[in-house]
Amino acid sequence: MSQEDIKQSIHDAFDEDDPSPAKRAPKPGSGNPGLPVASLIFAVAGAILGGYVSWILSVIAGIVAIVLGVVARKQASPRLGLALAGIAIGVLCILSSLALVGIYLFKLKDMGLL
Repeated sequence: MSQEDIKQSIHDAFDEDDPSPAKRAPKPGSGNPGLPVASLIFAVAGAILGGYVSWILSVIAGIVAIVLGVVARKQASPRLGLALAGIAIGVLCILSSLALVGIYLFKLKDMGLL
């Protein structure tokens, strides 16, 4: 293999116009660093809202937290741990709020109000 062949293979490996999947993949840490933080903030807000204000607001905040966390993970944002925590707490917000509504409906039915 000649020196010219080696230069050509290096040039081909780093060619900007090549649409190969390896070159289109986002670089680690290249996404928006605010998305994981926003995901966690919405998840914690959903947990607080579910306990003190309204289960509907908790479900909405949980959905927003999950969406932001998934987008952050797809963009390979830095702080992926925060995005994962936002997703997990968002799911817990939704599940606990729906369980609370189920308990309320069961109690109302048991008392004969439904």
